[in-house]
This record gives sequence, C-alpha cells and structure tokens, in this order.
Amino acid sequence: PSATPLPPALTSRFDTVRLLGTGGMGAVWLVRDRFLDRLVALKVLRSEHADPAMRERFLREARTSARLEHPHIIDVYRADETDGVVWFTMRYINGESLGDRLRDRGALPVAETLRILREVSWGLAYAHARGAVHRDIRADNILLDRESGRAVITDFGIARDATYDSSLTLLGNVLGSVHYMSPEQGADEVVDGRSDVYALGCVAYHMLT
Repeated sequence: PSATPLPPALTSRFDTVRLLGTGGMGAVWLVRDRFLDRLVALKVLRSEHADPAMRERFLREARTSARLEHPHIIDVYRADETDGVVWFTMRYINGESLGDRLRDRGALPVAETLRILREVSWGLAYAHARGAVHRDIRADNILLDRESGRAVITDFGIARDATYDSSLTLLGNVLGSVHYMSPEQGADEVVDGRSDVYALGCVAYHMLT
C-alpha cells in the first residue's frame, strides 16, 4: 500500500507524507495542506468506484461527518472534486485505531474500556439525535488520540442520514461488518440508533476479552 501514489490532480494542493490506509471505497493519506499549512487526513475515492452513485455516496459521508460537530466525531474540513478526482479532508488523529490497540495489546483494563465506551456513546447519542445512524461501529472505526487518549468515531461511509436522500441505500445488499452487526441490520431491515448501540456492545465484548 505504501507504493500507492496520490492522484496527480491533487499534488498541487497537498504534499504527501504517507499512506494511512485503504478501504472499500477509497484510500486515506496523511498530507500537508499547502493552503492551510497543516497536516490533514485526505480521503480519495478510488477511480474504479467513480460512477455517479458512488461519488454521491462518498460525498454524503463527508457531508454527514461535517454537520456532526462533536468532540468524539471526526472533523471534516472540505470536500471537492478536482479533475474528476473526488476527495475530502479530515482532522488527522495522531494515534491509532482501537482495533490496532487490541491487536497489539490484547484485552484492555476495565477502566480504559469504560472510558472509551462512554466517549463513543456520547458521540453516537449526538449523531442519533440528529438523524444519523453510523451502521458500521467497530474497533477499527474508533480512533484513539495518542496524547489525550480521546476516542473519535470515524468512517461514516455507510451511515444512514435522514437529512439526505435514502435512495442511496443499496436495497438487497447488507452493508456493515458482520462480527458487530445487529440482527436487524443483518436481515437488511431499516435500522435506527439501537443498531449502533448493539454494535458498541460487541465492541465492549471485544475490548474486555
């Protein structure tokens, strides 16, 4: 993955530091924004997914995150399309994912587990009150800041957001991570915030065991 280059259309705006990871729809780089002169996380839609529906889904992730201003939800700074390349920038969390921490250290102490659960719960309660259901709460989508330890929810790529057109939901396709998925989500039923709470319970079990 480290050999994956930043799309040429974006090199005039961003200086590449390193690739942070790749996912189902896109890749994320740590870059320096030349105009803002600061480090940001840059998410770019993969070219093979650049059809109109996937572009709109990708940008909806940015809009959903951007309207949820909360200390435990990732901040989105800007979304745009440059020469056919769709992208958005987010706050760079200098740390690791909860999934990485569990893979490195194994089960976490109860006190640390409770603190992380409390912070993620605050973020989810805020999102649910505003009509957004994450639908993919799992250890790898919770970031932990290295200095403060603060937990931050990220990756709203398959979120259901009542603010936007629900037609972007792929009917007949079950989206999410199977080990954390609520039964109703697995059955491809309409879900609400309780499905995220179920997934967070699975995260709790993962952290403790």
